[in-house]
Amino acid sequence: MVNELIDLSKNGFMTEFGKKYVVVNGFFCDAPAKSYILKTKGHTGFFSCSRCSTEGLYFDNRVCFPKIEFTKRTHSDFLNRINDDYHVTSSTTIITEIPNLDIIYNFPLDYMHLICLGVMKKLILLWLGSIKKAPLSIRLHSKKVQTISNHL
Repeated sequence: MVNELIDLSKNGFMTEFGKKYVVVNGFFCDAPAKSYILKTKGHTGFFSCSRCSTEGLYFDNRVCFPKIEFTKRTHSDFLNRINDDYHVTSSTTIITEIPNLDIIYNFPLDYMHLICLGVMKKLILLWLGSIKKAPLSIRLHSKKVQTISNHL
């Protein structure tokens, strides 16, 4: 696939409307597939953020990124392996050979793993009072929980 994309990007192909060139706008995959393809840390690793080079902290049985000051990752930093802790192999992924591809921004963030399986799960546990130190002001009353369950 990569060799075909390189060829189509450089040489193009003929259509009835003239020569057309392929430009890859993005690769859409979930977080585990993205880290596998790019040969980088998984989404639960300490240097796993694909957009910045901040180090995660282990807190409350999970890796968190609480720092608001960070250094953004760039395509050239990825190619030069500036943050070696982000990479899991000594070789660079073949994907980097595709012309005009920005490894950082042509691989969008994974909504399912970053929001649905992280933030939403945490919110639901807070609303249900399943987390011991959840503030009472945000917990749902048992009647509300039963009503929601009945609707579901």
